[in-house]
Amino acid sequence: MKASVRALIEKELWALRGRPAQILSGLGTILFITFLTLVVPPTPLGSYTAQHQILSNPGLFGLNDKLIHLLGGWIVRFGLMVAQMPLVFGMVIYVTTYSYIANSFVSERINKTMEVLFAAPVSETDVVASKLITGAVFGVSLFIFAFLANTLAIEFIFHHCTGVWWRLTRGYLFLMAFFPPTFLSLSFPLALIIGVRGSKFLMASGTFVVFIPITLLILASQVSIEGYFRLIFWIALTSVLLAVLATLAARKMVNRLVFITN
Repeated sequence: MKASVRALIEKELWALRGRPAQILSGLGTILFITFLTLVVPPTPLGSYTAQHQILSNPGLFGLNDKLIHLLGGWIVRFGLMVAQMPLVFGMVIYVTTYSYIANSFVSERINKTMEVLFAAPVSETDVVASKLITGAVFGVSLFIFAFLANTLAIEFIFHHCTGVWWRLTRGYLFLMAFFPPTFLSLSFPLALIIGVRGSKFLMASGTFVVFIPITLLILASQVSIEGYFRLIFWIALTSVLLAVLATLAARKMVNRLVFITN
């Protein structure tokens, strides 16, 4: 790694340490959602969706008739955490990381520090790379935390009801380990484009992509669990492709003059 990029990453990390609320907001939201799922009764739509998905193919959830019976009333929360929470956490991680990267650019512009940076021997690529790498570390850390929190909550429910530990299924790993990171990738180019060139209105508009997984959550009760997996796969794949295209577009849009004049 170039020394200039490493120095800029250290600067970003120090700035992030000076804004603990930004870190705690993501971690706190993940813990709050996990806690709510454990203690608050699900909505009628959530209950119907979870039961519909589990009963359509129990094997994908690592269940059989005996385990379904032992789970009893907890089966709805179990189903929500296995099949629905990965999408919810994907939205939380996307919004938090997007906000961090976009606000990082805005802060540089407001504090007039971008001019100071460019007085040093650094390029636009170095500045962009440092912010995106720091954002990636931030987003991946949130993802790991969400994965652990959700998995431990599932294990708590399962062991409490059945007396044995739940074995993570390929379906769960697909949902939890595939969707949030791929959806997260979309935050980098959008935050770059909007953070450098956009207004406050445009910054807010970058959060509207979360309606993609929200729509899928609503549709979940209308499709089979296999169809649900296919939809998530195509949404995740599309997110990656859009991220690549947007990154290529951003590379042409971002230059030293834009950084300074905006």
